[in-house]
Amino acid sequence: MIHLYALARGSILPSGLVGVEGAELEIVPCGAIDAVVSGHARPPPTDRANALRHATVVAAVAERAQVVPVRYGVQHHDRASLQGAVAAAETELLRSLRRVGGHVEFVIRHERVASPAGRQPDRAPEVSVSEDQPGRRYLEHRLAEQRRARHAEQVATAELRALTGPLDRKADVVLERSGPHGPERCYLVEREALAVFTAAASSCLRDREELVLGGPWPPYTFATEELGT
Repeated sequence: MIHLYALARGSILPSGLVGVEGAELEIVPCGAIDAVVSGHARPPPTDRANALRHATVVAAVAERAQVVPVRYGVQHHDRASLQGAVAAAETELLRSLRRVGGHVEFVIRHERVASPAGRQPDRAPEVSVSEDQPGRRYLEHRLAEQRRARHAEQVATAELRALTGPLDRKADVVLERSGPHGPERCYLVEREALAVFTAAASSCLRDREELVLGGPWPPYTFATEELGT
């Protein structure tokens, strides 16, 4: 079983770096692209320790090569299967390498925080409607709740966009999405511009408890997803 970490060009494995479950890392040539992998007798289980080890390998390789990071869990039965999958997606993978190689990813998300007195921010009152009430009335209440939630999300997204707008000029690509904690903005930033972006982000986030900065990470959000199991 082949566990895949990243696709790269000019890969150099750091001395002493090991893969998931302590497995030895190797580079498998796949035409114009190299695959950073480890071999296993069975698929490694999905747990926190393995996910963190996978992320450590990707980050270490990304510091030394042009990399398309691969999320945890992409595996192939053998080298032939892996090489076939890479060959089939080579055009898109090379395009992704040109787009994200030499870049890192930052994420800024908007979170609600408690007030100084410990009270949660005000929100629209919830309406309790039981399932046995007349169908139309029940559906109308559910629709109203969904509209309130969408409006709150739109307001938070607009606020996040306004507060972080100055960062857009310091990133190659900006992507907005709805994350598990609220709206997020993702930034694809060249490694050479990392210090400049970090300083600008710190200025934007100063005294803004509702904004949280994550990164720098390998640019998973901006990489292709062409190599399923």
